[in-house]
Amino acid sequence: MAVAMLLTWIIPPAAFVWRVPQSLNHEGDIFLRASTSVMIISFSILSVVGIVSGFFPALKASRMDPVEALRYE
Repeated sequence: MAVAMLLTWIIPPAAFVWRVPQSLNHEGDIFLRASTSVMIISFSILSVVGIVSGFFPALKASRMDPVEALRYE
């Protein structure tokens, strides 16, 4: 996330859609920008998904006999 913020600060904003005729007020252009709130929300959602998807297999393995758990690698 820090690299994305750094790159958006270093690289000047440029129009993403070049085929659209340019106007003086840049109407119709798409500018790529990093949004801190979107980064925080996506990091939170992906963290919850990662923790939940790792928790249930670990819980199942913790209830098994170690020999039985290692047999099915």
